[in-house]
Amino acid sequence: MLKLLFKHKKTAEEIVQKVGDGLVALDRGGQQAIAANESISRNLIAMKKMVYKTSDSDEYNYTMSQLSQQLYKTHLFLLLIKNLHRLQFEARKDVVQVFINVLIREIGARLPTVDYICSKPTILHSLLDGYRHRETVFSCGTMLRECAMHEPLANIMLNSAGFYTLFDYIADPAFETSCDAFSTLSALLTNHPVLSAKFLTDNYEQVFKRYELLLKSTNYVTRRQSLKLLSGILLTPQNYHVMMKYVGREQNLKIIMNMLKDKSRHIQYEAFHVFKVFAANPEKPKEIRELLLRNKQPIVHFLARLLPTMENDEEFVEEKAYVIDKIKQLKQDSANK
Repeated sequence: MLKLLFKHKKTAEEIVQKVGDGLVALDRGGQQAIAANESISRNLIAMKKMVYKTSDSDEYNYTMSQLSQQLYKTHLFLLLIKNLHRLQFEARKDVVQVFINVLIREIGARLPTVDYICSKPTILHSLLDGYRHRETVFSCGTMLRECAMHEPLANIMLNSAGFYTLFDYIADPAFETSCDAFSTLSALLTNHPVLSAKFLTDNYEQVFKRYELLLKSTNYVTRRQSLKLLSGILLTPQNYHVMMKYVGREQNLKIIMNMLKDKSRHIQYEAFHVFKVFAANPEKPKEIRELLLRNKQPIVHFLARLLPTMENDEEFVEEKAYVIDKIKQLKQDSANK
């Protein structure tokens, strides 16, 4: 009984050491690997308990400080992420909880873990690589999107080669991988408008060459999500120059016009919100005006009958009337040019 009462409480250093030793032992295979996985799981549970706030704020702050320092010192986050697919299901969930709680830890105006990851960007690259394993898609995606909330980390990810692998993962036939990778792509392109605007401007050709493949995907969910994100990007004020470049290209207009004719009303709806940007642009390049003029009557006729089930949506009805009016005015506008 006395032994139980005075049982040694593991320190942050001891727990981190145990997890690190367990990760090394995974390579030994057989019973040693099984035992190592059990040890990792037990110690991750203990670590998770450390990151949850207690009524004693002084004790909590001290514990979090000790744990964070040990995690930085041993680079345990990187080791855990690289071995995440080898851990037990609950252990992977515990890694996510520990990672997020340590990431959001503040000291005054500082976020020390954000600073640490900035100095160790391999952590972010390894999280992006986590999409390669079915077992770690959700775990790595959750941690990536938490990192994407912090502009310095989002900047590293946007400007890494790993960013473009997201387009490949979105094309993955596995629904979970595709949807999660798209959520991460969306977060990186929308969380920090000024940052993403600069990135899209500087890397326009490379990004939109890949984005076009998403719009042409045979996967319904991918096409719908891509259209919705595209309209959001184009209508973000900070992306004005990106918008003007996108709506100035005939190939882009052709893609959106084809998507307007999709048999899915949801695709039609999202495509309309991109098409209206082309129609509303007061500085239409010659090739855009000519394409719209050649198809003027069919477009007006088509739009008039577009999505009749949404006639009770006042905003949509007003926008559709506005777009139709803009198309009808094209001859007069072009004559004034």
